[in-house]
Amino acid sequence: MVKKIAITGGIGSGKSIICKIIQAMGYEVFNADAIAKKIINNNQNVKASIKSYFGDNSYTESGMLNSSYISSIVFNDSQKLQCLNQIVHPEVRKMFIDFAKKSTKTIFYEAAILFESKGESDFDAVILVKAPVDLRIKRIIKRDGLEEKEILKRIHSQWDDKKKETLTPYCIVNDEVSPLLFQIEEILSQLSIC
Repeated sequence: MVKKIAITGGIGSGKSIICKIIQAMGYEVFNADAIAKKIINNNQNVKASIKSYFGDNSYTESGMLNSSYISSIVFNDSQKLQCLNQIVHPEVRKMFIDFAKKSTKTIFYEAAILFESKGESDFDAVILVKAPVDLRIKRIIKRDGLEEKEILKRIHSQWDDKKKETLTPYCIVNDEVSPLLFQIEEILSQLSIC
């Protein structure tokens, strides 16, 4: 039986760095957020549902998601964010099920809003990646060029780390001080993976 391990953490916590290390260790990683972006831009049923709910301005003339328009709506209204997730996440889930069927060893699933979408029960374990908020803000400014006010809206749309820590004993501190490889190996050992 293939073990399924989820890796979650708030925006800017550094999940992707952890996943790159895990991939370098020889494991497969399914990036739910990247897959969701592909689905949003390529799945015609999803596009139709998003347009129907959020209006024709949801997509640009080239057929790509108008992310600044959608962000301005969903990060100011938690119900609309939930609706967007309900349109996209079932499709992401289907793709992960297919991905898992093809795997023969432990696989990892990277997703920002795992607990918020009540997805943790699908996994054998969940690893939480956390980092101080000021460092997360710095990372997101560098990566996405967003303003701090916009970043804080996104951070506050997700559960805080204290709440997530009550749901998993496996935490990695990605504060650019604590050694990552040691923490990853320690958790994989606890999970009897390596």
